[in-house]
Parts: sequence; C-alpha cells; structure tokens
Amino acid sequence: MSRPDILACAPKDHPRLRYIFERILGPRLGLKISFTSHTAELSTWNGPCITYGFQPDRPCVHLPAHADEALTRNKENIPEVAEQDGSPCLFPVATDGVIRFDLPAAIFWMLARVEEYTPGPRDRHGRFPGKASLAHRAQFLELPVVDVWIGTLARELKSQFPTLPIQTAKAHHRPTYDIDFAWRYLHKPAADQFKSLARDLLHEGPSQFLRGLQVVRGRAADPYDLYDRWSSDKAILFFPLGGRSAWDRNHSASVPAYQNLIRRWHDQGLAGIHPSYGSSEEGDRLEREVEQYARICGTPPTRSRQHYLQLRIPQTLRQLESLGIREEWSMGYADLPGFRAGTAHPYPWYDLEQERCTDLVIHPFHAMDATLRHYLAQTPEEAELLLGKLWNAIQKTGGELTTVWHNNSVACVDKVWAGWARVLQCLPKN
Repeated sequence: MSRPDILACAPKDHPRLRYIFERILGPRLGLKISFTSHTAELSTWNGPCITYGFQPDRPCVHLPAHADEALTRNKENIPEVAEQDGSPCLFPVATDGVIRFDLPAAIFWMLARVEEYTPGPRDRHGRFPGKASLAHRAQFLELPVVDVWIGTLARELKSQFPTLPIQTAKAHHRPTYDIDFAWRYLHKPAADQFKSLARDLLHEGPSQFLRGLQVVRGRAADPYDLYDRWSSDKAILFFPLGGRSAWDRNHSASVPAYQNLIRRWHDQGLAGIHPSYGSSEEGDRLEREVEQYARICGTPPTRSRQHYLQLRIPQTLRQLESLGIREEWSMGYADLPGFRAGTAHPYPWYDLEQERCTDLVIHPFHAMDATLRHYLAQTPEEAELLLGKLWNAIQKTGGELTTVWHNNSVACVDKVWAGWARVLQCLPKN
C-alpha cells in the first residue's frame, strides 16, 4: 500500500469525516489523504498533516470544528453564514487561525444537501426550489463556494508544505441535451405530424408551416436534427423511453430511427437515460425504462437525468443506484441557475440517512435554457451575461460548467426561442 501524501487526524472517527477527507478533499487536491482518529499517530508521522478539532504541537494545517459538532450530527437548523476573505462561509468559528470556519462541515452540508432532507417547500412538480435554498437567500447561489473553500485549504497546505504536488483543475464547458423531442416532424404518426403543422400555422405563421411541410415531404432536413454538430462538441444526450403522458411527449421507443439514434450516442459513450415524469415515485416504471434502454443498446445505461428534474433526495438517488446507474446529472434547480451543491465538480453521493458514501457520482449542472427563458424571462443578451458570470466564477476555481439544452431552444424555430442559438455559442467549446 502506497504511503499517503497527507495524514488527516481528528479526535473522533465518523464516516462523514472519512468521506470528506478521503473521497472529496483527496481527489480534488490530487493527493492521497489518509484519515485517522488515533491522535498518537501524529507523533510518528513525518509528513504533511491536517488536524480537525484540535491543535497539536507540530506544524500542520488546522481546521477548527464548530462547537455543536456540525459535521457529525444532523441539525435541522440552518447554519450561520459568515464571511472569510471576501467569500461566504458556513459554521463560523471564533479563532485566530487562517481558516475561521468549520470547513469539513460546510462542505458536507452543501454536498450532502442536508437542507433537502428536512420538511420544506416543494413546487408543483415535487421539487425543492432554488428560491428556498440557503444559497439563494444568502446570495451565494451563483458562486461555487465548495470549490472556493477547497481552494482556501489548498493555498494553506501549499504555504505550510511547499513541496506538496497539489493539482489545479482547469475550467471547461460541458453541454448536455435532454431529448424530449428527438425530431419536430419526422418519425411520428401522420396524425402527430398534422398536429405539429397545424400548431405551426396557428402560432408560428405560414412561413414555418411551409418549412415544416417541406420536411414532412422529405424535401428538407428536420430542424431538430442537430446531432452531427453535437457529436463534434462531445455533448451528452439524455433519452426518454417512457410512455406518452401529459408530461411525456417523446418519440416512442419502438420507432426504429429513434432506437438507432440512441444506439449511435450510446456507442460513442455519450448517452444517458431520461426517466419519465413521475418515475421517481414508481420504481417499476423506471426499472422498465432501464430495461428498454438495455434492449436497444445491448447494455444498461450508466448515466441518468430526471425528466422535469424530479430529483427527490434520497429516494430517487437510491432507486437509480439500485438499478446500476453510476452518474446522476439532475443536481441543479429548475427555477434558478447556479450551484445547487456549491460545486462545479462531480462528487460521490453520500446517503445521509444510511450514513454511507455511495458509488453513485453526482454531476451538477448550473444553467438550463428553460430556466433562463421561462422562469427568469431573460432575453438572449441577458442569458449570455448570466452564463458569462457563472463561467468567470468557475475559471477562478476550476471545474466544469454544465449546461442543459433542448432541441427546440437550440433550433430556434419557435418565436419564443428566436435568437437563442447565440447563447450556446457564447460558451467555450470542449
């Protein structure tokens, strides 16, 4: 077994401490951190060290612990928000040290989504709204605070132990698409094609009706068929496979062209499943959809994003984990852009009630087209400015700006989406 780069020590052992030091801080810093609750080990350790909750008589990076043991006890009260070096922090501690808040507790509170386990407001789709979050109320939702805090720790480690090979993550953009409508006109029953054309005539005008008619007659490309462009961008696509409902209007999984499209992206390693509306409350339905994906592609999906972002913590995550999903991409708000978990990095999900770190990796997203256009009523110019603000924040800490788009917003066929293609184009390519 290789020697760790850092020894982290606390007077008490707890699964959450091991999670923070060994599964979050270690990988993020590019270091191997070993955790121990045996403080005597520090006397024989001759390398860099971090202590949590006590100050030894030797050089180390000291992390103060909050008086109410905020990390290891479930607390329904919302933590106090303070400020350190111009940035918000949680669980402040009265100390003369460089780090003046309970950094492990603050990171855990954000990543584990502790506030979402308590009874509180939910929107009409059963979702925890961004406007109810502490980050929104305290005005730091648009800042990746967890990444800022880890950067603070990295600088202190480098100051005390200059030879530590701490890694610095680069910033990049990851576009993702929820394929609620794979094509606007093609590969639909004739009755549905007629409805689409009639809707165009009524709402979009004669010119769009005539363009749609050309597509139906095979004389023009479907405006939603942008897949070659997205393939070159290495975008990730999430495909629905449930039946039709008031909230699910996707193509049927029995359509050969739709199956071929899913297989194409699956074979590139860029596909995931988009579980249907309400599937998070009906385990059998989600299981059937996962099985349908496996029949189409030959192997089950490993990625998932909930339709309408119906993410219920912990129920949805446990259900996905049990079905073999290894990446979950719904960690963001429908009503507000920003950093729901305080980070622009993927991280392993911690099941708060079962006190265990799981193998399910959370991939947060930070902005969605429908949020900007429908919830915030932004113009394309305003959306560009907001995305630029999120991108600038990530450039300072490193990480992945993940955005969510749909065929209709990028195609800009409907008047409501006029000019929105430029919004995606303002972001950097992979």
